[in-house]
Amino acid sequence: MSEHKQPNSIRPRFLKWWKIEIFTASEIITGYSQYEVPFNPRNGDYLTVYQNASGIDTITIPLSRVIAIKSYAVTE
Repeated sequence: MSEHKQPNSIRPRFLKWWKIEIFTASEIITGYSQYEVPFNPRNGDYLTVYQNASGIDTITIPLSRVIAIKSYAVTE
């Protein structure tokens, strides 16, 4: 198989962050993570996301409150 490249093709974008939406019974929490499913590194029973893509201010939610998670790739 040969790989064909279009002469004016756009360079693929690289993954920078994941935008995460965490759904609980009463709210939707939006944050950012370097991981598609942002398990807390110290305790896997929690999810931890940053409030913004600069990596400042974290939000930690117990898995017992989570109903659903949506992850979106953020590229450069």
